[in-house]
This record gives sequence, structure tokens and C-alpha cells, in this order.
Amino acid sequence: MLFRFLAQIVYTILVIIETLLSLRFILKLINIGNQVGIIAWLYNTTDKILRPFLGIVTDSVVFWGFTIELTTLLVLFILSVISYAVYEIIKAYS
Repeated sequence: MLFRFLAQIVYTILVIIETLLSLRFILKLINIGNQVGIIAWLYNTTDKILRPFLGIVTDSVVFWGFTIELTTLLVLFILSVISYAVYEIIKAYS
């Protein structure tokens, strides 16, 4: 019971992080600057999450005027796989 509860907490945290990274990806894609407070907070928060993964792939690619952050996509993929595994663990213990 305790293990299932902890797995649900981890899953919730992963979903929140994935949501923040998805928002960052969309805002960077359409070149939104960080002049507004909430966007600056989002960029600063997600920078801390992305820091360990910087340098694995090219940071960003500009394609037809859109900025595609490959590091953000990589971390989103990794977190999605981990989230799926945690979800399956929760299902197994239900």
C-alpha cells in the first residue's frame, strides 16, 4: 500500500515536470521571450531540470523561423518512458 502511494506521488511529480517542459517547448518554438514574470519563472525552473542533459544533443535548431529545442524533446521522451513504467507499476499493485 505504501509502495503504491509513493509510486503515485512520483508519477504525479513526473507529469507536472512533463507539463512544464511541454509548455517551455511550445513557448520556445514560437520564440516567446522571458519579459513576462510567469514565463521567466517557467524558463528558470525548467533550466534547472534540463541542466544535467545539456550537451547530449545539439541544444536547439532553427527551422523555418521556429526554434526547436532538442534537449527539451530528449528529456520529455525520457520522462515519458519513466512515467509509463511507474504507471505500469501502479497498475500492477492495484
